[in-house]
Formats: sequence, structure tokens, C-alpha cells
Amino acid sequence: MLESRLWRTVTWAGRLLLLGAVVFCWGGFVAPQLVSLAFPKLLPPDALPRGLDPGIEGTVANAISATALSIVALLAFANAIIRLRAREGWGIVGGWAALAVTSAYLAWDELKTDLHGEATDVLRRAVFGESLDAFTWAVHLSLLPVALGLTIWGFTPKGRRSRAVGVPLSLGLAAWMLATVVDMSQLNLFADRADALEIVLDESLEFSGSLLIALSAGIAVRWDAVSQQRLNLFPGRRLRLLAVGSIAMVALSGSLAVGFVFRAPIVNAQARTHTNAFYLSLKDQEAITQELRMPAVPLERLKLRMATHDPDGPSGTAGVRVTRLETSEPVLAQGSVEVPSGDTPEWIDVELYPQLAEPDGQQLALWVVANVDQDTELRIGATKLNRYLDGRLWVNGELTWSDQDLDFVAYGARDLTLSKLAGLLSVLTSDWRWPLLLADLCIALTFITFIPALLVTAALPERNESN
Repeated sequence: MLESRLWRTVTWAGRLLLLGAVVFCWGGFVAPQLVSLAFPKLLPPDALPRGLDPGIEGTVANAISATALSIVALLAFANAIIRLRAREGWGIVGGWAALAVTSAYLAWDELKTDLHGEATDVLRRAVFGESLDAFTWAVHLSLLPVALGLTIWGFTPKGRRSRAVGVPLSLGLAAWMLATVVDMSQLNLFADRADALEIVLDESLEFSGSLLIALSAGIAVRWDAVSQQRLNLFPGRRLRLLAVGSIAMVALSGSLAVGFVFRAPIVNAQARTHTNAFYLSLKDQEAITQELRMPAVPLERLKLRMATHDPDGPSGTAGVRVTRLETSEPVLAQGSVEVPSGDTPEWIDVELYPQLAEPDGQQLALWVVANVDQDTELRIGATKLNRYLDGRLWVNGELTWSDQDLDFVAYGARDLTLSKLAGLLSVLTSDWRWPLLLADLCIALTFITFIPALLVTAALPERNESN
């Protein structure tokens, strides 16, 4: 009787911790981040609490993420001991033990500090050799959950326990693998496209995977201690309804976001690596001019790399205007933005008024004029290797080298129009990375919608458990 009451207390404590973790992660981090990405004026990124971002070292969220991984390690180790005593086979014992070791390492690595950062590099090189790079490490790390999933799934007895343990375990390992894929995709897919979204997906997938695996390991630990004949946390009907609902929600919200919020990068002259990027310095009222060929769809926003020279000095402003090539009038579109002080140019958005809508192929001139103090310089990012083939770069009326261009991105309109749909189709077909990014986003967003719903329903007590 006492043992049954103790397990009931532990179960309820686990339910509350699980619900609290879901509310903390999705209510405090995921939802605000997505809202800020979609509506930056409504919720500016700077207004988001840094302590709720698990991607920032030393924050409360980062510690909670490490704690979740530590719990996975402890429960997996307990399962390894239990399966060893029950003589269930070295396959399942080794699988739980390997999961415990992996989770313990990830928990240790999550709390990155200068003290053990060098030790982490030494460990990685000891395992994979001196030629280790980020891609190799990510590939090797992604293979481990696959092997663990196959091992544990294959050796777990079939029936009700297989479903209760196997479903959250498989989904958790899948979330971990997907987080690794998202992290691997950062340089080729998310970089220069949705780097902030990549952080949200990576951190939320890793945390949700930890919660699911912890749930699976907790069920496996309790299974032999208390009768589980009535346990049915993951009935097929519930899983199907949650999956269909998550897919429908992502499809609906994604369609609305693409239709009314997303602005496609119609012209992308951004440097792919730092080695191909540099900056030019302008004094007050000096200008840089980029020749621009008008695309087939209207443009509404520019993204430029800019900063004032003195990091301790006052900020300045940059004036942007677009005219037809070799003329200064009329001004077809213009904008102005405050440029923060700093040594390194940062990406800044400049809204164009009115919308730039010239005939397809029209040769234009994009002017950026410095408005700074007399002793301050405006630094503007530029690129090499002729990233933009349709125009040349001029500085104060002087033509630069033929392979140099302004480091910029020009975005289409926000409003849903036929021209916007045409622009989206053009972007998707312009680079193989865009379809992959879209598929990656759809799968990841479905996961981070499906998993919290699944965890909440699993944490709520069954009717027959309330007695």
C-alpha cells in the first residue's frame, strides 16, 4: 500500500513537471519567438527575455535544457540496471546504457563554459581524429540515435509495453535526429534565409525530444514496479487525430504567413562566406551606387550591412533612394534608417516608399547616402566574386572593380497578389536549397506542434487513474 502511494506521488510529480516544461518551452520561448519573427513591430526581438532563450549560454532556459538531458541520462541508466537484473538481453541493456551516456554528454555539452570547451574539442578529436569538422561531427552524432532506436525497438517485448515505451522513444529520437539535421542545414539552408527560425527549431526539437525520451524511460522504469494493465497513453486514434490536427495547423498558419507576412528575397546578392565580404567607408553626404536590374515583381524592402565607425560614438542615418540609371530624378522609391554604432556592419532592414514597381528589366540605380557626423564614417558591406551579375558598383561616382557589388537583399511585397505568387515560384525554382528548406521547415514545425499536444495529453490522468 505504501509503495503504491509512493509511486502515485512520483507519478503526479512527473506529470506536473512535464506540464511545466511544456508551458515553459512553448509558452515562454517557442510561441514568442515565432510571433516576433512574423510580427517584429508587434513584438520586437529585443523585447524578448534573454533568460527564456535556451540557445544563450548561462540562461535559466539553458540550464533547464541541460536538466532535461540529465533526467534522460538518469532514467536511461536506471532502465539499463533494471533490464540487466531482469536478464532481458545485452541488446536492450546496451541500448539504454548508450542512451544514458549520450544524454549525459549532451547535458554536459549544453552547459558550455570556457572551462570544458577545450576538453570537448579534445574528446571529439580523440574519437574522430584530427580532421574532424562540424559536418563530420553532426553526421556521427546523428547516426547514434538511429542505432539506439533500432536496438531498443527491436529488443523491447511487443504488446502494450512496446507501445507505451516505443512511441515516445521513437518520436523523441526522431526529434533529436531532426534537430541535428536542422543544425547541419544551418550553413547551406537556413543561413541568410531564416537563421533566427533555425535557432527556434533546433532548440525546441532538442528539448521536446528530451521530454519524450524521458517520458518513455520513466514509463519503462515504472512498468515492473506497478501494474500497468490499464495504461494506454498513446492509442492509435489519439495519435492520428493529433498528427492530422498538427499538419492542418501548420498548413493553415504557414499559408497565412506566406500569403500575408512572408516577403520573398527576389534579389539576393549576399556574400555566402566572410572571406568574400568586406566593407566600404563613407563620410557625411558621400554615396555608394549599385546598378540594379528591375525584376519581374515589385520590391518593397532592402536589407543592407551597415554600421557607423565609432562604437562609442553617436549613431547616424543612411538614406536610400532608387532612380533610373544615369539619372537622379525622379526618385522612384526611397527610405531612411538609423544605423547603430559599431565596428562591424550589421544587417539592417530598409522599407521602400512607395513600392518599387518598374517594368521588368528596367536598369535602375540604388543609392545609399551617408548622413553622419563630421568625424564619423558609415561602413557599408560589399562583396567580391561578382555576386550580382546585373549591375556594377560605384563609390562617389567612381567605378569599383568589376567583381565587386553591394552586399544586399531585395524583398518582394508583403501583400498577397499574383505578382507575389509569381515571385515565390521564381524563388523556389532559383535554388535547390529553397525546396529543401521548405520541406525542412514543414516537418520541423509539424513536430513542434504535434509534440507539445502529445505531451499534454500524456500528462493528463486517465479517468481510471483518478480514483
